[in-house]
Amino acid sequence: MNEKFQNLLYYAIGVVVLAFFSWRLIGFILPDNPKEQLTATTLLDKVMVAHGGANNWEAIEQLSFNKDVVLYDNQGVVEKKRSDHNRFKANGDNYITYIENNDTVQLTQKGQHYLKFINGTLDTLLTTNKIKNSINASSFVISLPFNLNDQNAKKTYQGIIDFEGKQAHDLKVVFDGSTAIWHLYFDIKTFQNLGYWVKTSDHYSLVITTKSQTIKGFVLPEKRLSYRTDSLKNKTWLRAKYDYYEFGIN
Repeated sequence: MNEKFQNLLYYAIGVVVLAFFSWRLIGFILPDNPKEQLTATTLLDKVMVAHGGANNWEAIEQLSFNKDVVLYDNQGVVEKKRSDHNRFKANGDNYITYIENNDTVQLTQKGQHYLKFINGTLDTLLTTNKIKNSINASSFVISLPFNLNDQNAKKTYQGIIDFEGKQAHDLKVVFDGSTAIWHLYFDIKTFQNLGYWVKTSDHYSLVITTKSQTIKGFVLPEKRLSYRTDSLKNKTWLRAKYDYYEFGIN
């Protein structure tokens, strides 16, 4: 083998070896499967699966649960304590019952009709809109995240943020006909709900899910804290504590 040919052979071998190790190095640095570029739609799909599945949720005929509420004023003094029993049905036959001043109060919805009863007697002092808002608010928060899968919910994926010391996906939602702006936060690994922040017409609220529970395959809240915040989402004072228990799902 002459010297020129031998040098060319060594050069070729060197190129092959260098290419091999460069390929291995690139493969080590870069992941085998690049991270999926999430959109609002793909994020919500993952979130609904993590919470029990949209089809399973839609198949529920009746959902009931108890909720204990403690409200605080801006000085930390207890303003009100109440225990609610909530029942929601797919046909719109819904109610909330609670004890107030030793009276049994029931807020009812039958289709588009909203009524209030005290000890079984119709009470006309509370307006229909207030009854409707109370029932709809309770139904709305317990139905998250499934009720976000609606064409009237305009969703925007905001990326990953730090939420109470955890990395979370931030999903911004605005509903048609509403001025409220929602930001919902989901764990980057489990896609379970960590809480939400909402800007309403007169205040800002941050709700943190401190404990969840799984009932018949659905991930539901067990304990939540609600804070008033400023416009920058800084907590100003604790507004409420919520405990959810005795779920019934049929």
